[in-house]
Amino acid sequence: MKDPIVASTFSNIKWDDLKIVLSVAEQGSLTGAAAYLDTTESTVSRRLSSIENQLGLRLFERMPTGMNPTTACSTMLKHLSLAESEIERSINAARESTLSVSGVVHLTSVPIVANHIIIPNLNILTSAFPDVSLDLISTQDDISVLNRECDIAVRISRPNKELDAMTKQIGKIKYAAYIHELLLPNEKQVPWLSYERNSSKRVQARWIINRVEQFHEARTQLSINDNEAAVEAIKSKLGKSLLPTCIGNKVAGLVQVPYPNLPEREVWILFHPDLKDAKRIRAVIDWLVDTFSKI
Repeated sequence: MKDPIVASTFSNIKWDDLKIVLSVAEQGSLTGAAAYLDTTESTVSRRLSSIENQLGLRLFERMPTGMNPTTACSTMLKHLSLAESEIERSINAARESTLSVSGVVHLTSVPIVANHIIIPNLNILTSAFPDVSLDLISTQDDISVLNRECDIAVRISRPNKELDAMTKQIGKIKYAAYIHELLLPNEKQVPWLSYERNSSKRVQARWIINRVEQFHEARTQLSINDNEAAVEAIKSKLGKSLLPTCIGNKVAGLVQVPYPNLPEREVWILFHPDLKDAKRIRAVIDWLVDTFSKI
């Protein structure tokens, strides 16, 4: 049950008044808040004094260097910031609900996933949603969803950064050992293509390292740092290596070699919480889930 005194006090305070408090705190001065709100310093000062009188609280210490929030104000600001975010989110959701499934979605993933999984299946998305465009950022770098550098990120490992983002595991990528078909008769003598040291923590790299060390098997003089390089090296008969089955099975001239305890990598998507109800985002996520369920 609401406190009747608090309810009565709050009913006399408008959201625009609370924006005064937020602006003064964020800008650090009455002058800065006035400029931000496109009003006068005297108006900001008068309205701030009125809010303090209504609340019965001193919200700021007037210092020569600017406006310093009091302890009471700091507590209040935490809730006001959350309320402001919720209001913005509700407005965006309301606008989104009136729109058709259209717009640009900025999607990022590593090149091997972008080139061999996302692009070959893109026609399914564009056929279902002709007004949705995909801006595909193919990179090994972790592009931020929280900083709005992209809308959706597809990662091939469990996220350990940006933990405030919305996340969902959408599948697994299975690995197998591949060799050029012409080298298959002498497979045991074919060396392993290993990964360079900065890539050695990847599950497929660790598997190769353990195999080489445990069974004293040979490694090539070439070290690689991604799956695309591995594909080209195997095609060039430089050695054997692990590849995602969804890729290796489609490369002409490559064949699988059976080995036990082969690794898998989890596939996760990340997206900004504010976008969870956006129809264009939902459409792309559903398409990604469906695509990775079939690989």
